[in-house]
Amino acid sequence: MNGGAVPVAPWQPTGAVGTDGWSVTTASPRDLSFAAVPVDRAGFDQTGMATTWKESVLLTKRVRQAYPDEAAFTADRIAVSDYIYAEDIAKGFTNGSLETSPPPIAAWIMPACELVAGSVHWEIAAYHRDARSDPITGVGRQVAAVRVRANNGTEASPWQTVGKTSISTLCQDASAMECFEGDLDIGALADGPFWLEAEVFPWFGGTGSVLKSEARTGQREFSRRWFCKNVTRAANPPMVYVASTGDDALGEVSSDSATARAKPCRTLGGAWARARTVLGNGRGTMDGLRVRVLDTVDSGSVPYAVSYPQDCAAVVVERAPETSRSNAVVRWNTHLRCYFKDHSPGITEGALTFRDCTIDRTAGWAFYGETAAPLHVQFHDVVMRNNGQPGTWRTSSHVSIFGMEMTGYANTLAQTAAGEVRILRALDADLAGGGPEAWVTLCCRLTRANAGRMADAAKGVIYHGNLFLSPVASTGPIGLSAVGVADIVGPVAVVQNLIEVTHTTAQVAAFLLAAASGASRHSVVHHNIGTGAGQLGRWNLYYDENAGGAREHRLHSFKGNLCEQLNTKGDIFAQDGTRLGQFAFNHGVGCSGNYAVSHANFPEAEEQDFAGPGTRIGAGKVLFVNDRSTSGTAEAPVAGMGGGDYHLLPESAARAIQPKPVLAFDMDGMARGGGAQAAGAYA
Repeated sequence: MNGGAVPVAPWQPTGAVGTDGWSVTTASPRDLSFAAVPVDRAGFDQTGMATTWKESVLLTKRVRQAYPDEAAFTADRIAVSDYIYAEDIAKGFTNGSLETSPPPIAAWIMPACELVAGSVHWEIAAYHRDARSDPITGVGRQVAAVRVRANNGTEASPWQTVGKTSISTLCQDASAMECFEGDLDIGALADGPFWLEAEVFPWFGGTGSVLKSEARTGQREFSRRWFCKNVTRAANPPMVYVASTGDDALGEVSSDSATARAKPCRTLGGAWARARTVLGNGRGTMDGLRVRVLDTVDSGSVPYAVSYPQDCAAVVVERAPETSRSNAVVRWNTHLRCYFKDHSPGITEGALTFRDCTIDRTAGWAFYGETAAPLHVQFHDVVMRNNGQPGTWRTSSHVSIFGMEMTGYANTLAQTAAGEVRILRALDADLAGGGPEAWVTLCCRLTRANAGRMADAAKGVIYHGNLFLSPVASTGPIGLSAVGVADIVGPVAVVQNLIEVTHTTAQVAAFLLAAASGASRHSVVHHNIGTGAGQLGRWNLYYDENAGGAREHRLHSFKGNLCEQLNTKGDIFAQDGTRLGQFAFNHGVGCSGNYAVSHANFPEAEEQDFAGPGTRIGAGKVLFVNDRSTSGTAEAPVAGMGGGDYHLLPESAARAIQPKPVLAFDMDGMARGGGAQAAGAYA
């Protein structure tokens, strides 16, 4: 013998995976050993093909006993760093997990009902709790792949599969919109209506974990998106110009712009009527009609007709090429009812698009659809002067925004039974304490926002890339709760948002997820920034302390976030040993690389027992370039000035703490690259 120390073999635990999927039992458990358990996971590759990934999960925190014995560990349970699914094979462990990989969370994020020729542009935002670094490039990806094809019911295009994300240039986003996108070749399809269908493949899971748009029918959901192919008409669409000097009785309708410009109509309503008169009454008469605005014109009323025949493609109101957006003004001076009917089978709505123009709303006017054929109004890079006028714009109609600078907001986009807000993308508005309907909210700049209300908590929401500036003191801008105590909230994706708190009301949390009420299923919370001072700007997540009933939170992913204070409540806070619904989160499952400036007010009852690898709780000031949010303390707060710069200084302790990337780009559109990542929205 050489007298040296005898090598100690690394711990190779064996045992069983619990039915919950987030804990294992093993003999002689060790606390925070971070021993790796190899796992073979069924899933999909970057082409959407089935494969098996070789991964590892870590054994982390020993699971404690429930209140009132919370100071003691259970005899043999240990939490794992992330869920083990029923179909996984974990080396050395019998797998009793009942959890399966949930389908991704996704949305189409581009206008539909366009008139197209040989190709169609599509964009999809997709999220999943199993976001990971691409095994080939090392770049973060939320899902493995997306594929899209066109289908007209008789023939379909080949699938177009995309396995990497890019930054969209579709509209005037307030921050970079990372998405899957493509230009799909539809040259082989016959002219006529067709729909896009898509499938989104998670990294892990079986065929039941693939999200398919064909499985959903609700128009606001991830379902079919209709378009109209007409090669000739797309190259030379019918046009009618409108001008303050025009004549509704004599306006010219022509595919030649000079001819149409020479004799403009005077109002939008007049332009509708002239188009119907000149183009005829056959199906598709109004498809792809361009109404070009030369100066300031009235919307006017659309003269009654049994129908203004529209098959699929939207009527587009846009500025004339020689007129600037600010000078192409539609004065919305009456209710606008379009009477779009006579759609092909499967198409249930009329479509109207305002693009690159200004709308001046003079009173509480609305868009009117038909009971049997609601109207879908799309706004694409417009200015909306709402002028403080009341009303939600919608009567049997729905709204989608892809770029809007709005002034004079007056709860215009609030939830109403009269119609849906389907997507808010690139909305720039001072909401003056209002809360828009929460569904898909992307890359908006929202000042003085209140929390949006979810129409259906079980169908979830997406918040990505939004700037919430100086939210109101009554409630936080992201408040995701259900109606009933045990109702499900989710799926939910809250990714790369910034909340700049400037108020001094300590009772208000900036971000709530299933805190006030509701259980949660599949929540993806990645790389967000919350500012403020301690509980002024706190986040309240995954509570199970409500006297009205128990709640359970499952399949969360909480990574790379940066906040002032993080609170979660369960058995200890409630002093009730049955309130274990947030036990997985409490033990750091699905959590890593988060940074909280301050501790909770009552850490022993409101903080996680283990917050996940790389996480720093109560770590002190984060060192932003220019923090202009609320400062001071809860007892002596100092209101923020707003307009701060929340990039991290080079020496910030929040850098390089998220072990692996889960996104390819940051909020500026800068590539995140591989390796350890900074917490927050900026690389």
